[in-house]
Amino acid sequence: MTVAKGLASGMPLSGVFSRMELMQKWMPGSHGGTYGGNAVACAAAVATIRAIREEGMLENAIGRGTQLMDGLRKLQNNTPSSAMCVAWG
Repeated sequence: MTVAKGLASGMPLSGVFSRMELMQKWMPGSHGGTYGGNAVACAAAVATIRAIREEGMLENAIGRGTQLMDGLRKLQNNTPSSAMCVAWG
């Protein structure tokens, strides 16, 4: 999985996440890019992750997702010809 600007609230930073056996296939120095990070971007990432945890953003997103899917299912039930609502994750 890759992440970029959201990781550091818009600062130039990216990350790559995977199982260890896949990550070990990279040769040292073989992967890089313009979002390699710097001290300011890394500090922004730490602050972003701290805010996500301390402000309960994940729990809020889960709750809003449930609210959205409930509303879409109600619309689906009240509409004669509608698509199926599926939530992943």
